[in-house]
Amino acid sequence: MIRFICLFFLLLPNLCYALQSEAGVLQKTVNELSNCEKASKLKIWSWVGFVNGNNEHDPKHSNGKRSTFITHNEKVNAKTHFVIVWFHGMHGYNAGTFDGIYDYLVWLDKQNISVTFILPELPWSSNVNGIDGRYVWVKQDSFKTFYDNALAKVPKLSKSKETHVIVAGHSRGGKSIAWAAKTGGLCKVNPTWVIWSDATYGSWLQKAWEYCLKDIPVHMEIFYLRNTETQTSVKKFQLINNSTLVELIPMSSPWYHGKIGDNVLKISDVFKLFIKQ
Repeated sequence: MIRFICLFFLLLPNLCYALQSEAGVLQKTVNELSNCEKASKLKIWSWVGFVNGNNEHDPKHSNGKRSTFITHNEKVNAKTHFVIVWFHGMHGYNAGTFDGIYDYLVWLDKQNISVTFILPELPWSSNVNGIDGRYVWVKQDSFKTFYDNALAKVPKLSKSKETHVIVAGHSRGGKSIAWAAKTGGLCKVNPTWVIWSDATYGSWLQKAWEYCLKDIPVHMEIFYLRNTETQTSVKKFQLINNSTLVELIPMSSPWYHGKIGDNVLKISDVFKLFIKQ
């Protein structure tokens, strides 16, 4: 009965609070998300299921399909709404990841920020066996397909709001940014802001920039740890970037890799720029 009522009110934001899960989602994932939601005491719309565009049929996944977690917390009086797509790192999409996401959701709620949060399970999640050499958004415009289908799942947003898209990648999530740019979908969702959370390993940053980010008016914040591989990549990127919309933020102790991922949205300038305090 509860599920029927929630489905009935699906188009009315914030009336159905309990996590809704689509049949076939790994029960471990559902349990972990439910536990995090209960602990947070948040009253927001939340859903986990399968979204077209993310190559969700995955033979290396423990149950053969990768899922996507979505929450929606529209603030009626807010003039600005943010759609945040978060690309998790290696061995993510588990209880630890969800703890971090719900910490962000609680913080966003306290800041009275109107937000839709989208967390796709990537091919290097904790539920996948054999993650080396794996790629995501391999089909042309697949990230755009995923983004559109994910938004179609959430309650209808008030048309009076100005919407900004934030794409953030932590750690191996930088690879996800690079491939979304390579196959065209990233820039077609017209992101306002791209955040690299100590995610500039290898040539991911340079490639994402060359594939399409250099061609759109996008703000980029690049957080990286000093004297590490991510700094080496940033130094190479500086040779090809001259955009005034790009900010490089070096981090030193007591900051470390995981701490950056757990706090990067809180220390980002994106909300300060678009929301007047």
